[in-house]
Amino acid sequence: MKTTLFLTTFLLISFFSISQNLTNGSLSGNCVGNGFSAPSCIKGWAASHGIPVVSGNLNTNTWATLRVTKENGGGIFTNYNFVVGKKYEISFKVKAVTNLNAEEIKIQNPSVNVRTSSNLTNTTSEKQPQIEETSELVWAIDVTKSKSFWKTVKFTFIPIQNNTQLWFYPSVENQFKLGINSMVQMEIDDILVQELNDNNLVHFQNTTQTNSDDFIESVVVVSNPIFRGHISKIFTNDVNLKEISLIDLSGNTKNIKFTIANKESINFILDEATPPTIYTLKMTHKNGKVITKKIIVQ
Repeated sequence: MKTTLFLTTFLLISFFSISQNLTNGSLSGNCVGNGFSAPSCIKGWAASHGIPVVSGNLNTNTWATLRVTKENGGGIFTNYNFVVGKKYEISFKVKAVTNLNAEEIKIQNPSVNVRTSSNLTNTTSEKQPQIEETSELVWAIDVTKSKSFWKTVKFTFIPIQNNTQLWFYPSVENQFKLGINSMVQMEIDDILVQELNDNNLVHFQNTTQTNSDDFIESVVVVSNPIFRGHISKIFTNDVNLKEISLIDLSGNTKNIKFTIANKESINFILDEATPPTIYTLKMTHKNGKVITKKIIVQ
């Protein structure tokens, strides 16, 4: 797998008689630079905010680079109809880097994110759209390194709310408190979304930091943000969990009671006394394997 700094080609929407599919294709555009602002030179993709960039060689390949700095941000989205309860296999290649130092990383919590949404419009506004309650987090990973290798992400996503868009963007806690030369950068390639039937094998993605390009079957938390007092779900290919705990930013740990709903999902409820903020959800399996994922509690 190449270790280039930017990403490669995007997609087209095509509809098949059995399922809806989003496949690689139309991100091979006819321009480089600011190619997502209206009118976009990349068919089917638009800027959710900022100035996402098309990079590459027009004769061979183009790709997208999304960056957040003090002055600007960047995100892209495309149309796709996600329906509650249906299964979708999502895969893409991603590379994410930052030049923030350790103290800045602790304060800013830089991450790269994939969400479903319904309310995005094409805009170059520097402000990231604040639609957390009406969108759903599909996948996210913390960014802590200044160098990165391509990583292939592949997992099954089961929506808990209907949405009509797929959205990629990097983020920090407070963009306007970044240093003048500070940045977090996300690169994506080879995006594929396809609807699965009940007979398809379900894949779950480990979101812990790794330089490996290998796909890791593990756990994905579908409910994110998590709303206090509501049933939240963990979908997993291994329900043999020994313990689930919530770790706040100060390192305080709270064990969470959970129930096994079926062979691939676990239910839990956070009480109203849980302060709304960012946490690490720690899942310990009976075989000793530990999976962690950053979540937002509201």
